[in-house]
Amino acid sequence: MILFGLRRQKGAVRLASLKAANALINDKCGYPKRTRSTEIYTVKKHKGHDYSDLIDAYTNVKSGYDLLFKDVDRKSAIAKIENGIEIWEDALEETNPFDNKDRVNKKVTALLYANLAEAYMWINDFDAADNYLQKAKIGGVSKYKTFAKRLQRCIEWTESQIRSKQLKKEDVLLLKHLFGSQISAFFVLYPL
Repeated sequence: MILFGLRRQKGAVRLASLKAANALINDKCGYPKRTRSTEIYTVKKHKGHDYSDLIDAYTNVKSGYDLLFKDVDRKSAIAKIENGIEIWEDALEETNPFDNKDRVNKKVTALLYANLAEAYMWINDFDAADNYLQKAKIGGVSKYKTFAKRLQRCIEWTESQIRSKQLKKEDVLLLKHLFGSQISAFFVLYPL
């Protein structure tokens, strides 16, 4: 009985050690696994206006988000997200925040800004994401201000992770150029 307890304790310690080592390696060399849910806002019906284009954008972006981690090169996911972005940006041309009866009024404009900030983040266009994020914050609709504040942290973290990984890839290319095949063999054994 005691022997079984010691084995279980050793196994738990070993598992904890492996998890700690995995977290350290992911932090230094890889992408840590993070779970994050998101919202895509849309307008169903409002004062007889037709929002079918925004529903189409929602459908495209949602399917793009679903494909992001299923496709290694992400081309099909990015194409769907970009299609949704184009529809949302076309709708922004109708913006009239001063008339609540307009199709793209103050609330719909803030909704579009929030959606565009998130979408641009997922295609790694952080400047455009930040641009729409700032517009969502100053849009005057508290629901989207709150969303924008949460998204700001996510965008900053994602951008920092991608930029640090790009630097590591550039370092690998420089080392391969300087040291040739010896360093290539090293990276086959110990990939970043």
